[in-house]
Amino acid sequence: MVDYQPSLVGNAREELTRFQAIFRFGLPALLFAGALHGSSVAWSAVRAGDATFVYELEAHTNAMVSLEKEFISSIDSASDQERFNLYWTYNQLTGTWLQVDLLERLLAASIDAAPICDEEEIRTMLRDQAQFTRAELDQAVTDLEHHVAAIKRYDYQRLNDAFRSLLSSVRATVDRMIVDQRPPAHCSIRP
Repeated sequence: MVDYQPSLVGNAREELTRFQAIFRFGLPALLFAGALHGSSVAWSAVRAGDATFVYELEAHTNAMVSLEKEFISSIDSASDQERFNLYWTYNQLTGTWLQVDLLERLLAASIDAAPICDEEEIRTMLRDQAQFTRAELDQAVTDLEHHVAAIKRYDYQRLNDAFRSLLSSVRATVDRMIVDQRPPAHCSIRP
């Protein structure tokens, strides 16, 4: 026969009683808390594409920074006559990229939005900004295409091609963002 020590059995019973009490009272509280925040968790699952957009925009930004450094270097080495057109192009690209940066910040704000209706409002701004950014990207690509004929040096031609390629990639990302920015049906759209 096994000789049980009364103190160990008593401790085990106390632990079991505590566990049952925690389970009995703690589980409903946990489920209640989950129910209160369940709709925002479910809505976040619908926005699974946000991670892809964040990743793509960050990759585009890194590529832009690299191209920008090369472009500034070529402006510095350009003749006075070429420099004006290069500065004009640089200013145009900077303005377009500011719109992409704002789009990226609105995306981050919409991901961080807690109440769903706040997220809806930010998503509406994000959609509008994405449409505006799309128009800016179109204009920038068109401007770069028009400047191809005026470019005589190979390094400018290469940079022009690289910028057009990058802007086209950003445009594809923005197009997908526009399609993805649908507000949830259960929130009313505010004027």
